[in-house]
Amino acid sequence: GVNTQDRSAIHVVSTYETIDTSHGLTVSPDGQYAYVAVGDTGLEIVDIQDPKTPFSVGVGDTQGNAQSVALSADGNHAYVSDYFYGITIFNVQNPLLPSFVSQQNLSGISKDVQVSPDGRYAYVAALDTLKVVAVQFPASPSVTGSYQGEEINAVELSADGETAFISDYIRGFEVLDIRNPALPTRIASRLPAGKTRGLALSPDGKYAYVAQSEYGVKIFDVQSPENPIYVGLMPAEAMFWANDITISPDGRFAYVAAHKETHVFDVTDPSAPHRVAAFAAPKTDGQGAALKIAISHDGQHVFVGVGPPGVQIIDVTSSMPQFSSQTNRVGLVVSARNDPPTLNAVTPVSIVED
Repeated sequence: GVNTQDRSAIHVVSTYETIDTSHGLTVSPDGQYAYVAVGDTGLEIVDIQDPKTPFSVGVGDTQGNAQSVALSADGNHAYVSDYFYGITIFNVQNPLLPSFVSQQNLSGISKDVQVSPDGRYAYVAALDTLKVVAVQFPASPSVTGSYQGEEINAVELSADGETAFISDYIRGFEVLDIRNPALPTRIASRLPAGKTRGLALSPDGKYAYVAQSEYGVKIFDVQSPENPIYVGLMPAEAMFWANDITISPDGRFAYVAAHKETHVFDVTDPSAPHRVAAFAAPKTDGQGAALKIAISHDGQHVFVGVGPPGVQIIDVTSSMPQFSSQTNRVGLVVSARNDPPTLNAVTPVSIVED
């Protein structure tokens, strides 16, 4: 349903019930469609031109259990990580009629996928291995390289396509040199306290945000990829079980899918992030967990994969609410002195129900 808060504040716009449990999701470059990995069903394409009334326009069936989806830079192809069945590639030039192009089986369990900026390679987190798949010819993909991990959950790529950042549930946060896609090479590793899950890069590529389950989100300066420097923490006290994270296009805000809630952090200063809002995940039959999160390219809306029931859409177009001594429209409570919250003083936030 639609949240009834003052529309000048950040607010939940709608919740769309997907065909099956939603996992990973991404948004088309033009902002018109959300591509959602919906488990056993495969790929579901949702029209989000009016975020208040999203609706399904197309479905692409996969053989396995769809976990994540990435788009080519031109938006013409969707790459779906399909659990035991590697990756499946669809032509989505017509979102109303996605057509199967090819499938590449991979050993392991495919959980996440990213496509290189030049569109030539797909990097697939296949549990104990990062697989590099040549996709310059989508009809005939082929594995060209791999990197041995232990339990890789997520992968992100630098804007120049030369560096991969991976989240390994066991090993932690690792940085790979992928200038030679046939031979990804580890150049740095950091082992956070918790089990690492999702991760994101700031738009300028200077910072990596690593979600580490019950230990919050750690922030690393990666301007020198071979020497990541820990700079800040979104503390566990502010949320429970951080699953995934995305960053606003201007780099000022971080959005965290954390168990049954979505949290908004001001990260203007990455060394002192502070939470400014939180939203409860919608529930179906008493269940609901914020698993994955994506943001539109214009930064106006955040899309949260909640399983079940589907996708929660949050309008984040407004600037952050002004601090006051009272609980504001999005449930933020701050001190009467108007001091911004600090890293060591977790701001209490009233969770806004959808």
